[in-house]
Amino acid sequence: ASAKADNSAGEEAEANTEDQHVASFLRRARSEMPSNVVDVPSAVSNLFHSINKQRGSLTEENLSTIMSISRYALETENSSLLSYVLVDDPNCSGPGAGMKLLPAGQAYVGGSIDEGGPGADLENFAGISLPFLSSKYSSMIQDSFARKKFVKLLLRAGVKAGLSVSASAVVDVERDRTTLQLILPKLAEGELPPVRKKVKCEVSLPYYLGTVMRKKYSLVDAELSTEWERLVRSMSPDSAVGFIKLLLQLPVENSLRATPTNVPAAAKCLSGLSDATALVKDEGVSTNKLTVRLAADVAVPLRSRLYYLPPGQPGAKALDIAEARFVGQLKALKWLPCSLASSNSESTPLSLYRPEACLLDPDLNRPEMPVVHLPDPLLRRLKSSIIAQSLEWGRTAPPPPVTELVKLAHEAKCLNFDDSRRAEMYTEMVSIWTAIARAHLRGGLSPDDMRTIENLVRDPSNLFIPLRRNLEARDKIGSIVCIDRCVRMPELINHTNNRDELKRLSVASLVASNFIGDYNRATDNPFYSSPEISKATMELMNIPALEDYKTDALIRASGSFVRYCFEVEPVISSRFSAVRETFSYAMRWCIESSTDFGRTDRGGLKVWCRRLGTGPKALRPRWVSPNGPVQVVLDDSKARSALLTPEMKIQTLGVLDHHDKEDCPNARTLSRIDKEVLIHCGILRLSDGRFKIKTRARGAGATIDGASWRVQLVCALLKSMEIDRVESSGDAIDQASSSEKNCFLAPNYEPLDVLRYESLTREFKAPSMNEPVLTPMYAVFGRAPKSQKKCVLVSGGPEDYSIELEELISGYVGVLSGPATQTKPYRAAIRLLSHLENEASFTKFVNRDFGDSDAAQRWRDITERNKTLDNLRKAEL
Repeated sequence: ASAKADNSAGEEAEANTEDQHVASFLRRARSEMPSNVVDVPSAVSNLFHSINKQRGSLTEENLSTIMSISRYALETENSSLLSYVLVDDPNCSGPGAGMKLLPAGQAYVGGSIDEGGPGADLENFAGISLPFLSSKYSSMIQDSFARKKFVKLLLRAGVKAGLSVSASAVVDVERDRTTLQLILPKLAEGELPPVRKKVKCEVSLPYYLGTVMRKKYSLVDAELSTEWERLVRSMSPDSAVGFIKLLLQLPVENSLRATPTNVPAAAKCLSGLSDATALVKDEGVSTNKLTVRLAADVAVPLRSRLYYLPPGQPGAKALDIAEARFVGQLKALKWLPCSLASSNSESTPLSLYRPEACLLDPDLNRPEMPVVHLPDPLLRRLKSSIIAQSLEWGRTAPPPPVTELVKLAHEAKCLNFDDSRRAEMYTEMVSIWTAIARAHLRGGLSPDDMRTIENLVRDPSNLFIPLRRNLEARDKIGSIVCIDRCVRMPELINHTNNRDELKRLSVASLVASNFIGDYNRATDNPFYSSPEISKATMELMNIPALEDYKTDALIRASGSFVRYCFEVEPVISSRFSAVRETFSYAMRWCIESSTDFGRTDRGGLKVWCRRLGTGPKALRPRWVSPNGPVQVVLDDSKARSALLTPEMKIQTLGVLDHHDKEDCPNARTLSRIDKEVLIHCGILRLSDGRFKIKTRARGAGATIDGASWRVQLVCALLKSMEIDRVESSGDAIDQASSSEKNCFLAPNYEPLDVLRYESLTREFKAPSMNEPVLTPMYAVFGRAPKSQKKCVLVSGGPEDYSIELEELISGYVGVLSGPATQTKPYRAAIRLLSHLENEASFTKFVNRDFGDSDAAQRWRDITERNKTLDNLRKAEL
């Protein structure tokens, strides 16, 4: 025991000594490097910032660090240590699954932290639309007192709770003609009142808007932030209860005469006192409109007021102008869950209405008016609130939703594909159909309403169906389309004949490109989360199942897709673009109906063409007419397309160019379709005989020793990799090994001779050209002078011909371009062609990269055998 005590004392002394050394080092570091010293909150903020910038999910070490700092911040009540917080994120995986780190100003207090408080109401209202604090923090909270303490600490750190209302100011209304015209009629004699000529002390605007008032008239208003307005527009009747609770928790004031007593936020301004925390000099104001977020304890003004400095009094004066924009937003938004007064059933579906279109209490004399449906305590609070007194209730009966539907559909019918209004109508259409579906479920649609809907659905040109994901919506959420552009795709598809298969593939492709919507998918159906509403809307809209989707509807949808491509000209970024595939199917159905094709060809047929050339003279990728400024051709000959230059005014197709061996599903079907469409449109192929091509070689061809055997190995390696790739994709037919199916390793295969000439020139002449274009070449296929055997003709050294030889051999072997050809084995095999004339380096790279390759070993056996046979022949001679 004595020995243990001595050891413990020694360890403690060593620890104290070490602490003293550390403290001494830190003091010296602070004195010698003051610019590198930061306070603890800054260091913590930098640490959190670095963790937030790391890729991937949070590690266990990161989580432990974040939670330790958070506990310390709670213990010391230091909100500056919570510059970043953990929030829920279902997309994150790993140790930090379901969580990520965000700046405190971007996070919200949710139900897991503020159970039963505003945080729970906020989460009930916004759902997963906002980043709420992670439930991980719950482990730090032992009781309700600690919970309240932690929530206050988070609010001081900048975490948001409750609704966000902003105060805004038009700093100088005389500079804003629109604002001036709105407020002049509200003023006495229609003129601005006189202002003080001299200002002895600086007076700032209320609500920390900050600008000094000097001979100016400033209009101060309040509004619901854009993010909250968006959430209100998309909320459901159930989540509206949470919104109303948050709304009634806001402190508000609606005084017609502003005084320091009834508008505390403007007390200093009205009393002529300077507020140093709010002052911003005029020189620093770069805009005439300023906006700040109101603090949670500041009363929201329900009136907009004109602030100015009048003569003869020390402080500013505020003139009441009109209701605040905040009140106007509450009047315009649908945020009140209502049911019809005649319905006594608790299970009756609710709909959202504006205040002017509903009543707080039932009125027997107005049975058509919806009545606000809320829990009794909440309804009583709403009735007695200042907000409710500022609104107008039941002023107009809500218009029949069917009438609104027809009106909106007729408006959409006149819009173009890329008109932004179509995307804006999406939210309105979803709301209208939701109301109609709920009315249908409770039997509230009259026979006239049903006939109106049937007539609307019957006309395929009407746009009345909302789609959540749509091709022309682009970066916007949702659009509205016609009945031809909606279908219900089954999970398993059966077809009976080739035409049914083509129809299925075409519809599936239109769905994949987001031009047709699948109402059986949550990504397309905006009502998917409400099964009853979804079923009712599909019944009313008469959206067909795939087996009921008519050929006429497919032809119309295909014509609409082609017309969309002609008008909007979407960019096709790669060969794997869904638009490229869909264009082939759509054109196939268009040419089947010449009437529809003629209607969609109003501006002339257009096709997507690939980029040709580089630099300022290059022909950019674009949609062009085959009869336009360039001749459009199908690139089915790499040797010929390599000769094209921008000056020739010839551009190759980027659509209608599928081939049988392409690495995509249904390549053969698409290739056959493209051939039919090209013939119908009169578009030529580069392999057509009307494109004349000749190769001229200068000098006597000299055989490059050993090059033919080395070219054989490169071909064998590439072919072997292609065979392995096809087998791995599941397309292999027989079970023979890759070396046995490799034609370049067959005993009777004759390697290609490689002949060098002084120069090679290729002449190319298109039907539209008067004179051929001469292009110098460095590697082409040709015939040997005497034997007429196929061989490779090159000019110059390996540094000259290697690039063209690589393209030549790739096409000869049948290597298709794609991600697989960019892997290391493919590139290593192709690189061997630059070492054809150097046996040592060629052998070195073969042994290094393909030492254990079966194809390389068989090639060695074949070359040794052939060398032996050659020696025997020479011995016989």
